[in-house]
Amino acid sequence: MKAVIIDQINGPIEYKETPTPEPKEGQGIYKVLNSALNHRDLYISQGLYAKIQLPVIPGSDACVLDKITGEKYIINPNNNWGNDERAQSPDYHILGMPTQGTLADYICIDKSKIFPKPAHLSDAEAAALPLAGLTAYRALC
Repeated sequence: MKAVIIDQINGPIEYKETPTPEPKEGQGIYKVLNSALNHRDLYISQGLYAKIQLPVIPGSDACVLDKITGEKYIINPNNNWGNDERAQSPDYHILGMPTQGTLADYICIDKSKIFPKPAHLSDAEAAALPLAGLTAYRALC
């Protein structure tokens, strides 16, 4: 498959061949239809983000297709928030670093992290919703 790869700080961000991921227990593999680029991805490429682990496929947001069912989904990019709704746990992370992200042809993700794409949104609009939308929601609430 093809993916965007960051493998060095302040180096070229390349679009190249990489192995297609294999789903683990509880995961599905999904075709990425659209993915959104966030400031976070740029910060990672510039070395301006905490706990950078390279190489990485960046990207936290996507509209994906389950090729078996034909259903479209959006992804919740948050992982390991923890039990306290007010603050994230020490092992919290966002999809796209250290885990491989959405700027690729395919992504493996826990089935609990996918939600039906809102019918009134285009694939591109839905792709930009999860990280930016959830960040804005948490800031307000």
